[in-house]
Amino acid sequence: MLDKKIVLTRSSRKLISEDTIGYGWSNVIFSDYPDIKVLFEQGFKGKEKSIGRKAKQIKLFYNLKKDDLVVLPFSGSIAIAVVQGNKSYEKGIKHAENRIAVDYLKDKNGKMFIPRACLSTALQARLRLRTTLADLGSFTEEIEGHVSAIKNGEILTWDEGMEKKAAKAEDSFKKSLLARLKKGNEISLSAGGHGLEELVKELYEIEGYEAKIQAKNKSSGVEDVDIIATRENDLSPIKEKLFIQVKHHRGSTKGHGVNQLSAYNLDLECFEYSNCCFKILITTAKFEEAAKQKAIAKNIETIDGEKLVDLIYDKLDKLSVKTRLSLGISSIPLLI
Repeated sequence: MLDKKIVLTRSSRKLISEDTIGYGWSNVIFSDYPDIKVLFEQGFKGKEKSIGRKAKQIKLFYNLKKDDLVVLPFSGSIAIAVVQGNKSYEKGIKHAENRIAVDYLKDKNGKMFIPRACLSTALQARLRLRTTLADLGSFTEEIEGHVSAIKNGEILTWDEGMEKKAAKAEDSFKKSLLARLKKGNEISLSAGGHGLEELVKELYEIEGYEAKIQAKNKSSGVEDVDIIATRENDLSPIKEKLFIQVKHHRGSTKGHGVNQLSAYNLDLECFEYSNCCFKILITTAKFEEAAKQKAIAKNIETIDGEKLVDLIYDKLDKLSVKTRLSLGISSIPLLI
């Protein structure tokens, strides 16, 4: 099929045994609506949580049809599934209430997890995107090759036990790193929040941004930005500019950071950047629900401690040696 889609889908591994993939939006039952247009017009009407910038992802998920392929990234591997198309809704697994039936591909020995080391560097990088769904059409030839190989039992695959060990090791690493970032124990980042800002700055520079930490007390009002990051290239007319506020908190983050970013005037700062200016609030803690909803209303993106650690983990191989050491991350390989 020439119009076959291949989509990156972050779905709970708990759904593998049910031969489904899942997406969130627990307050909207996708299967109640005949097409995406009606879903957008009626399904989200009057809902507390608006579509915002998630429209493209919702459309990707809803429009998956029979024989499309989904690639599911896990801790050290991927799985590939063929869409069957039947939509359903079921509570029980958070962020996976809306379901679509699929067939998970397995080799002749019943193994399905393909180690990421078997993938091209470009595809591995693409899988690091923190978005829930993304188009992988540019990797069609490579992914189709893996589909053919796994059906013939020719590709290197992991068994369930190895994948579980990898997932457990990753989860333990992330929890420990987040605890260190919150408490400041067993790490050597500069005090006063500056070290955390330097870390965030480096993460954005890895993604091709030119980032600069702003001088403190630049304004006498409530408005404040810690980092400004810009990105542009000769192959695209799109120029991005990000205004980032970083909070080093232990428990929860309230609305002060939202107020600081909301008060920051972008009119002059974004004159050359069209609609590609964004405000982002990053914290090592969790956001209070009121703060999160306020950020959504003010069009401010939020990254909590867990998401921040995910970003760090995905870019470990690109972080400077100095940064890895300051976080207490060893370069010694470990067995799982």
